[in-house]
Amino acid sequence: MRKINYIFLPLLIIFFAVGLFFINSADKKNNERQINLSNKIYMPQKNLSPSSIIILPSTKIVYDYYYEEDGCIESTSEYAPHFLIGLKENELKNIFNDWQVKSFSKEKVVMQKNISGLSNQHYVIGIKDGYVAVFYQNQINGTNLKEITNTPVSSLTSYDRKRLEEGIKISGEDKLIAILQDYES
Repeated sequence: MRKINYIFLPLLIIFFAVGLFFINSADKKNNERQINLSNKIYMPQKNLSPSSIIILPSTKIVYDYYYEEDGCIESTSEYAPHFLIGLKENELKNIFNDWQVKSFSKEKVVMQKNISGLSNQHYVIGIKDGYVAVFYQNQINGTNLKEITNTPVSSLTSYDRKRLEEGIKISGEDKLIAILQDYES
């Protein structure tokens, strides 16, 4: 029986070594496969040619209206309407041939249209019922009052009150917002 153990023990060791070899080589192949897969997943994409970028349902479309006489820009934005989905930049330019495409990506498309004339963004900041108020310079919908703020005139310096009594003329929504923020603080 001892002879059988002497024969059986080396065979068992050889069998065990061969098994470890195959297991180790299989693990190595799996690791290489995972490395290759991760390279494929995480490798940065090569630059897509601009002609291959299309508008998606999640693309934000920004329409800028530039008024040449006063330099004001009015912007509106929306997610891509159904008739723009799938279009490439050159196709969009063909449809909106009186617009300039300022930027084009799958995240955001910015288009600008130049308009000769003045915008409706001309305001006068003044006083109404003891509060800082904003008036349209020209009537809109039959009224000049745009809004009354929550800022009481009594909380302002005498210099600021005098300026408001005279009326502060502003062109552009951005400038209006900046001045109103100064009065709120």
